[in-house]
Amino acid sequence: MRTVKLYLPVLVSKSTAGFTLIELIVAIMLSAILMGMTGYGLSIMTSKNQLAEVETQRRVQLNRALEYISEDIRMARTINPASSYTINSVTPTCAIATPILSLTLPNGAATKTVVYYLNDLSSCANNQTVWLQPGVIKRIDLGSSTSLTIADNNGQELVDAISNTVAPACTSGTIAPATNAKGFYVCLDSPTNARKVELHLRAKLNAQSPEIYQVSSQAFSRSQ
Repeated sequence: MRTVKLYLPVLVSKSTAGFTLIELIVAIMLSAILMGMTGYGLSIMTSKNQLAEVETQRRVQLNRALEYISEDIRMARTINPASSYTINSVTPTCAIATPILSLTLPNGAATKTVVYYLNDLSSCANNQTVWLQPGVIKRIDLGSSTSLTIADNNGQELVDAISNTVAPACTSGTIAPATNAKGFYVCLDSPTNARKVELHLRAKLNAQSPEIYQVSSQAFSRSQ
């Protein structure tokens, strides 16, 4: 019997033959593009998260300042516009101070005067103040002093980034300040010796957006 031998050709798969130089270059370019798009997306997401965190902190700070002022009003024996006071700008001298509210508070067996005011910093250069522009709300404890002149550097800062745009009118009552009301103003139920105060704070949530965020509250004096 004759033995028949079969010779079959060896088939080489293209997949085991490696990549051509052009294929490698295209793959590298596609990978680079995908990595760049992923990095850009992560960067945008991170920036948005940081911005959202800043805005959340700003809302918290505004509400804390609102509650701080409200608590002083609740304890006040007298509540009046602070228009009779003059505030001398000391540091920075570029600030324009507008007195807003004057409160007489219990101080042991005596009383003390507390004045709230707005410092407009919009005319200041960035290196002239550590506070975020346009403005900052400040509080000064005058103790038993009857002086109507205040040195601004004695004021305590409550919250910054306060708006310097014109504020809307009060729906009722007397507005303070009477003119040029901006990001911090109050509406009093009486022009003198008020008992109810509507507080309004308006601020920029972030430096990139012109949007103004407003918080408002009512406070009543319990000491009158």
